[in-house]
Amino acid sequence: MSTDLALPGERIAVIEEFMPQSTNYPYTYEEEGSIYSSVVGRVLRDLERRVIAVRPLPRARRLPQCNDVVYGQVVAVPREFLAIVRILGTESGTKYETTVTGLLHISQVSESLVKSVYEAVRIGDYIRAKVISTHGPPYLLTIKGRDLGVILAFCPVCHSPLHRYGVLLQCRQCRLTFRRKISSTYLL
Repeated sequence: MSTDLALPGERIAVIEEFMPQSTNYPYTYEEEGSIYSSVVGRVLRDLERRVIAVRPLPRARRLPQCNDVVYGQVVAVPREFLAIVRILGTESGTKYETTVTGLLHISQVSESLVKSVYEAVRIGDYIRAKVISTHGPPYLLTIKGRDLGVILAFCPVCHSPLHRYGVLLQCRQCRLTFRRKISSTYLL
């Protein structure tokens, strides 16, 4: 079997060469002696049986939309008022293999006064956030709310996971404590 990429409406064969296979992949149609693709997909040619089909490509994963709850990792805090987040996926199950960037501004960290975004999140923290922009990337994020915030963090000294103790996170190895904007869904 040989494969090529086909676009909708593209002629992939003539009826004298191949018959369209419609049982497994009904994504072809015949018109005036030519066979056309009805979707974006891979053309499958079986030269022994003389049949042709189109297997559709997987649909592109949708990018985050306003009000989507997303999971991400803080990758940088370039200024006291801004954190850069790599969005890993949405709560509805979409996972991103390419980099999707989110921005967390200090005004979207907490209802109370925060002097630096570094008081709420640190580099390497995994967060649960909500998209508040209608376009992007980069997407504007918020962690205001009880269920939003840091869901997993690691000790900056020994890299052990931090465990929640009330409003603080503590390293069981070093016995150091850290303050973050912790989600009610914190993992440990």
